[in-house]
Amino acid sequence: MYYLYKKTKSSQLPKFNYDFKKFEDFYAIAHLLEMPVVGTHYVRIQSDSYKDIINFLKVSDSYQTIVIYIEVNEVLLNYILLQKPGLSLLESKSNFEVFKELVSKYNILFKPNSIKTMYFSIGHSYAEMDEALQLVKQQFPDIQEIGDNEISQLFIVDNLVYPRNVLIAYLRMTKGRKNQLEKCINYFGNDMVLYAMRKNIRKLLDEKIKYLKTGQGSGLMKLLPISNIVQMANVLDFTRGKFMDIRTLMALYETGGNINDTLQKRTYSFTDEEYYALR
Repeated sequence: MYYLYKKTKSSQLPKFNYDFKKFEDFYAIAHLLEMPVVGTHYVRIQSDSYKDIINFLKVSDSYQTIVIYIEVNEVLLNYILLQKPGLSLLESKSNFEVFKELVSKYNILFKPNSIKTMYFSIGHSYAEMDEALQLVKQQFPDIQEIGDNEISQLFIVDNLVYPRNVLIAYLRMTKGRKNQLEKCINYFGNDMVLYAMRKNIRKLLDEKIKYLKTGQGSGLMKLLPISNIVQMANVLDFTRGKFMDIRTLMALYETGGNINDTLQKRTYSFTDEEYYALR
């Protein structure tokens, strides 16, 4: 397995077992490398030679047991991608996409939703994900489907419900969204949940507008109705004022209203103190 990447501060790289300045040095020892009992070898090759990189791509299948990171300057990387689109570019894949590729590599079958439980219970560097899945494979070789019970025996399971997940649940109006909201509030607190959801709805609105203009976007953008996103942004951001109760705001979203509607058509759901505090 290999990845091309340009060197940036944001690049998430593993700890390398070997670091080479040219491909010739790598070829000289590659056939001598013995696979460790757990994990694999991580190799970096720094190269600015178009010819050397293209020659390696032709024989890359011979090094499937080694994870090779090829560091290339930006100009050369862009040229290579123009000539050969679809190469394994490090920054073109999310950590979760790499994780799913590793799951397929080890032929592990997870129960519905347990793959996410596993993912959020481990570190997200390539080395951490690779070693964690190898451990699952070794410990449960005879179990056809890995579930939360098996995962919890090996890792600290993260059962938190995050504000973004709650936001998506309400945008999709999925069953159990209110229970998710309560769990989220109980852990993070009302104010943090509100501000996190407000921040995320702004991002989702920008992404949806871009998707409608260009047709480019994630599967989530295709799925979420623009009317729901606008209504949620209206409730959490544009009309909220200083009102902070996330439960009330979510109830208003479900009914298609907002705080301004509540003030204009006063109901008994607010005390006198709450009502005048909102004015």
